[in-house]
Amino acid sequence: MASINTSYQNISKDAIRVWRLTNIIESVISIVILSALIGASYYFNWYTWIGVTFCVLLALVVLNSVWEIGFQPIYLQKKLAIFH
Repeated sequence: MASINTSYQNISKDAIRVWRLTNIIESVISIVILSALIGASYYFNWYTWIGVTFCVLLALVVLNSVWEIGFQPIYLQKKLAIFH
């Protein structure tokens, strides 16, 4: 019977830096777009619910950014290191 060789390789510490940089870029773009939409909703006097919806989305993006930038890269590295 053939045996299966298991490879124990580690994910590079540089992966955390790359994941964080990618998440920062995504978060900044999302925050800029939502901020522009909030400004446009007040400038063009759109319905109130539209501005409130954009504000809620902005709050969710900020909370998601904390997770993606602060905690997710470390979690992913530990999780992927276990499975490799």
